[in-house]
Amino acid sequence: MSRGLSTYLVDLRKLKRSCGGSSSKLGPALEAKFATRIEDLERRNRANGRPAVRQALKKLVSGQRLQRTHAPVAAGVLELVASHCGSFLPNHAWYPCDTRFIRGLDRAMRSAEISVSISELLFNGSPIAIPLPSSGCPAVGHLDARAAAALRRQLRGRSVADVDPRQAAALRQFTGWLDRAAQTRMGLVFFYY
Repeated sequence: MSRGLSTYLVDLRKLKRSCGGSSSKLGPALEAKFATRIEDLERRNRANGRPAVRQALKKLVSGQRLQRTHAPVAAGVLELVASHCGSFLPNHAWYPCDTRFIRGLDRAMRSAEISVSISELLFNGSPIAIPLPSSGCPAVGHLDARAAAALRRQLRGRSVADVDPRQAAALRQFTGWLDRAAQTRMGLVFFYY
């Protein structure tokens, strides 16, 4: 299975409210909206002996803390909520990509004397407290609107040399995500599977 990065433009305050039990109708609404996707996740998780996605979704949107046993499904459940609260951003330059690809981007940034670690941004943790597998995959990262705008200002006018065309495309797409976040005053949430 190929690994890749999915990115969502999200109002992080809305995402946090959605995971805080603010609406008793949200769980059933999400189950209806993502019925096919949830059933697919449930089928795959049952085959691998993982916990139920619906149960984790209900707990998350009702404001209950997910237990360590939910770690294998927590990122997928949070991604459903992020998709509901925001919009999926184009990710063709980031799929497929493995950690070697991302570390290569980090090296290119360092050699261009840009003090930004793409891997630290993408894997800095969830904006909502959820358990994640100790294996590091899936991984979740985020940037709030202010941090995204500041990072975009820092990168403006800077160029990264010595990258292959695929890395250059990924960096262009990444700065495009930052532009969208700055323009809309929304945050970014990253999911790496």
